[in-house]
Amino acid sequence: MENQASKSDPAAGVGFSFANEPPAGGWTRAHVFEVLRGVVDPELQLNIVDLGLVYDAAVVDGTVKVQMTLTSPGCPYGPMLVENVEDVARLLKGVKKVEVELVWFPRWGPHLMTEDLRVELGFDVAEKGPDYGGI
Repeated sequence: MENQASKSDPAAGVGFSFANEPPAGGWTRAHVFEVLRGVVDPELQLNIVDLGLVYDAAVVDGTVKVQMTLTSPGCPYGPMLVENVEDVARLLKGVKKVEVELVWFPRWGPHLMTEDLRVELGFDVAEKGPDYGGI
């Protein structure tokens, strides 16, 4: 399982550098999702994007906005994951602020994982869960 990081090095799993100037059109949702692959759920040792914990992301006027969930509302690692998301999102050069919103709908489940991860973990989840409106 690649693209993993820890609190000590949240950028360890990022596949390319965000230290350069943003592209001409600015940082995009795809860039934010890619950089967030550097955040790993410490209990499952899987990145939060492939796990399906990140529902949406946007960059608006230098602010990265992330809507995400946890595997359960009582997840003891929630505060640490939010802090790691904030730290990693700040790797995008020019970002002035990071806002992380924890949301509880749709409820997290294996159907939100990437198909490759579901197959790797042996989940047989063919149907998708409810659509989430996003940011």
